[in-house]
Amino acid sequence: MKTRVTEMLGIRYPIVQGGMQWVGRAELAAAVSNASQISDGASGLGAATVRMLVGQGARVVIADVNVQAGEALAAELGAASRFVRTDVADEASARAAVATAGDAFGGLHGLVNCAGVAPAEKVLGKDGPHRLDSFARAVSINLVGSFNMIRLDGAIRLLPK
Repeated sequence: MKTRVTEMLGIRYPIVQGGMQWVGRAELAAAVSNASQISDGASGLGAATVRMLVGQGARVVIADVNVQAGEALAAELGAASRFVRTDVADEASARAAVATAGDAFGGLHGLVNCAGVAPAEKVLGKDGPHRLDSFARAVSINLVGSFNMIRLDGAIRLLPK
């Protein structure tokens, strides 16, 4: 498998050759030039993805629990973006984000899941076993939340209205 490296906001990322062409910044933006949704889009990799896509002409729904950062980013980017406070593991919250894409941009044509947490705990540490609540939270956000966003994205794009 061949790879190349691209740079986004000063950070270098490997891009893996997929199928017939390289999938990079311009190709990603062209594929989702209508409307996309970025989970955890208000900071870090999510915000960098939002800025890149809007810079390439896409319209983006920023789905994040961080209201202050999300509203600030949406204000910075203007009419090409909308912010929706979203808990990816909560069905009603995720549905509201997907509905915003439909209402604001006429549909949803792409999804980038950036939401995730990584509790820094050992399975068995000097203070005892890993806390079950922090593991359950990680599974809820990283696994259930990603699945929730994928299924709702698929439903708005693929199911008959």
